[in-house]
Amino acid sequence: HGHSHGGGEDGGHGHSHGGNVLGLNPATHIVLFTFVFIDVLGFSIILPLLPFLAERFDVGPTEIGWLVASNAIAQVVAAPIIGKLSDRFGRRLALLTCVGASCLGFLALSRAETFTTVILCRVFDGLFGGNISLAQTYMTDVTSENTRTRGMGILGAALGLGFIFGPAVGAFLSPNYYLAAYIAAVLSFLNFTAVFMMLPESLPRDKRDTSSSLFAIFPLGSIFRGLLDYRLRPVLLARFILGVLLTTVESYIGLFLEHELGAAPRMAGLVLTLFATLYSLTQSPFILTRVAARLSEKSVMVLSFLILGVSLWLWSVATSMAFIMGAIALFAFGAGFLNPLISSLISRLAGGQDKGGFLGLSASIGSLTRIVAPVLGGYAIDAKTTVDPDSPLYLFTGYRGPALAASIVAIVTAVYLQFAARPMYGSSHSK
Repeated sequence: HGHSHGGGEDGGHGHSHGGNVLGLNPATHIVLFTFVFIDVLGFSIILPLLPFLAERFDVGPTEIGWLVASNAIAQVVAAPIIGKLSDRFGRRLALLTCVGASCLGFLALSRAETFTTVILCRVFDGLFGGNISLAQTYMTDVTSENTRTRGMGILGAALGLGFIFGPAVGAFLSPNYYLAAYIAAVLSFLNFTAVFMMLPESLPRDKRDTSSSLFAIFPLGSIFRGLLDYRLRPVLLARFILGVLLTTVESYIGLFLEHELGAAPRMAGLVLTLFATLYSLTQSPFILTRVAARLSEKSVMVLSFLILGVSLWLWSVATSMAFIMGAIALFAFGAGFLNPLISSLISRLAGGQDKGGFLGLSASIGSLTRIVAPVLGGYAIDAKTTVDPDSPLYLFTGYRGPALAASIVAIVTAVYLQFAARPMYGSSHSK
């Protein structure tokens, strides 16, 4: 730990030296990989069960929408603050605090007796939900420019795998909600132990930011700059729409299967697992490079949104389990092509000094979608009883409504990207 004191005097060498000591250590990568995997696993075990948990307390789709959104609302507020605090007090303390809090949140959830308690547990978990962005920050601390992409790739893989196994485990525990919450708590505790034992501080004292005021935390400036930048606007819009479509599937497929097809909660987990597996496979570099070599980025984006539109429409008219599986498989391919493409476009179009800010912006757009989709979907399902059956809006209500609405949004986005968003492509080359 010598260089946390002496690092400042020898100019730039202190940092690169400290960075390499950690960067060369594969154990750090393994711990971070496991950390993100377990974190997402714990979160996504609960995800497919939340709507059923809510029904158990006899609340309607609107309340379920707010329940799913409550975690993300808390994260939008808290994540930037936690990030700033980690700049000031170091990453290790921030990570330990967040994971400890998650563990307590899940423990409380496994004992929740009322709907209010369930919401409070999710909000508490969200307020300390900066775990993944903290792991990414830690990774940028311990990698150099040229190893960073690989480091981030490792975390991305962990994220994907967690989302594959989580809903599956959750679904197989499905009648037993409280056991699932308890398992999530145990996983968080394992994470806490791993961080405590194996992750040294990645931000030496002399690199810490002591100036940070609370004003610097909410990146409203960078959000407006991003929206005003005509090259970034379509990409950020695509990120937002894709997030809304993904969250719609994750939040409502379970309720749809239960109410429209009379399937058990277990089936929701199977469908989500099928989705996550194909979604991750599609994002593998092997497939992506093949497609990217044949088509322009613009064509891939437009085609992907059209595929998403068709698959969501198929979901909205599906009458059997096989039908749903086909629609979701198609959806996974479209989303799997889009996701990495959007991320690489954002980091390419965002200038060097703002990169962190824009990736943060991309993450907060992600949290926003996890608020918008569940809440609107909940209202749409409930509106079946209040909307006049002869009005065209009636099509967008009930358990098939969110899928149809999402389908139209996807197709409109494809049309917009094809005809209205010319300048965004190739802008990085034409300079």
